[in-house]
Amino acid sequence: GDGKILINDGQTVNISDGWMLPSIDLQNGTLNAPSSGSMTFNNAESFIIGNNGTFNYNNGTITLIDSGDGPTIFTIDFPSSLEINNLVVNLANDAYNLAVATGDTLEVNGTLTLTEGSFRSGTIDLNGTLSGSATFGGGDGDILIDDGQTVNITDGWVLPGIDLQNGTLNAPTNDGTMIFANAADFTIGDNGTFNHNNGTVAFYWKNASSTTAIIDVQTTENFYNLSVDLPNNAYTLTVASGDTIIVNGILNLDVGKVSTGTIEAKGDVNLSGTFGGGTSPITFTGTGTQTMSVASGAVLPSGIITVNKASGSAIISGTSTILNDINLTSGTLDFAGGSSGGNTYTITANKTITTSAGTSLRFNG
Repeated sequence: GDGKILINDGQTVNISDGWMLPSIDLQNGTLNAPSSGSMTFNNAESFIIGNNGTFNYNNGTITLIDSGDGPTIFTIDFPSSLEINNLVVNLANDAYNLAVATGDTLEVNGTLTLTEGSFRSGTIDLNGTLSGSATFGGGDGDILIDDGQTVNITDGWVLPGIDLQNGTLNAPTNDGTMIFANAADFTIGDNGTFNHNNGTVAFYWKNASSTTAIIDVQTTENFYNLSVDLPNNAYTLTVASGDTIIVNGILNLDVGKVSTGTIEAKGDVNLSGTFGGGTSPITFTGTGTQTMSVASGAVLPSGIITVNKASGSAIISGTSTILNDINLTSGTLDFAGGSSGGNTYTITANKTITTSAGTSLRFNG
């Protein structure tokens, strides 16, 4: 329920396995979780631990549930850091959120299970294992991976932010998809290893408190397929300045914008008519034929388009207004077809196509 139990007289309170609890405000006293059992906050608003409160997790599980009748945010607030064993987030839907208070780090030593709801803010330091689901709502809170462990993502999991500082993150295999949802960032530090496993990384929004998600890597990072599908063109996926995202498979730009950094495409690039542009440069470096298909109404990111191919052609097809300078440094750039074939291009004033010796620029009309 949405009432609150205040523990403030130095007493010890023992929780039994299976108890359903309202909010708890542990200011002065000791709260003992059930030994290897479960305590559940049901339709509650918060679990607060003050400076004189002691929580003993006793290798148990904390579960958060909500029927849709409780508060939309469950806040965990404590002095700086808190260790627990297992945490299960199973709220009513992805409009219901877990929030770790600003400046706090929640350390999960066992299993973090994300079933339903969203992780809205703060940091969870994952010292154990992660179990996700396709029904979770993501969120702009961060899961910190920094203990050298390996975390395996299953096809269809919807994730909050991931901060991969020391460890290995394996994307789903066999053309699977991992989804960063609702303003989730993806950060890879010096000692983080991301294996794309020929899968797809997708950025998606539904409910979020921010209009920006960030990819921040150590200079370069390889992805296989990358998909951007945001609510509308007020939302942006930002590649950190100075970073290059290498997309070895297909880059799908559906809705939203992509800004800053550089996207290096080794495969095809598809822009839907609802895509809103951004500022990121796109560089074509694949060894075979690459096609950038631009649907009517799509806005290209305004960064420089570079073709730097050892072999094969980069083909632009569709109906587009070119707001970009184009550098053809190696290989062939082919503007496919003419207006009779449904391909129409308008290059705006004061934009330049620069070609290097030995390259080919073709307009097929």
